[in-house]
Amino acid sequence: MKISSLILLASTSVFVHDAVARDTKFYVGANVLNAKNEAETVLNDFGYPGVTVTLKEPSRELGASLNLGKNFRVSRNVYVSLETEITRINRFDMSSEIELHKGAEKTFVTEEFKIRTYSFNVKPKYYVLNTQLYFGPTAGLSFFDTDENQQVGFNYGIETGIDVTPYLSINAGYRIYNVDLDIDGLPQDYKVRLHTSYVGLKYKF
Repeated sequence: MKISSLILLASTSVFVHDAVARDTKFYVGANVLNAKNEAETVLNDFGYPGVTVTLKEPSRELGASLNLGKNFRVSRNVYVSLETEITRINRFDMSSEIELHKGAEKTFVTEEFKIRTYSFNVKPKYYVLNTQLYFGPTAGLSFFDTDENQQVGFNYGIETGIDVTPYLSINAGYRIYNVDLDIDGLPQDYKVRLHTSYVGLKYKF
């Protein structure tokens, strides 16, 4: 009788922990991220026929983000989070190689700028049965603010995490941002693809 009571108590405690950890509605979080920028131009005419622009490989940079969100329950193991997020990436050096015509001497142009994004994200997540581990895709609309201009883009990725207590979660993910940036000195936009991997914490309240 005592053994069965202990088993029942333990199973009830796990269920209550699940319910509290998952059903707590709001959360605030912070991430540290590593970003790599891939960009290209579609330039084959720099104002004159035959002019080409080649983008050189940019560097990796560190950044950070803050987020505020709310969880919505779909079923016992499926939830959807709606989230606002601010991301800041310290600096990117983007170098371009300009060739006025085939065989001509090449000119190098370097742009240095910071990137800030303001995003609205949707994050469905599935909790693995009888565990605090979850995973799911992410997608969102992002407003990009650089030193030179502002543009609207989008992001998508995947995230996983674990509820270590009813109020604290550890998460990690991978996300790609896409946007066309208007860079001074170039007649067409850079098509930027920003790859980010991140780890962080969420506090639920």
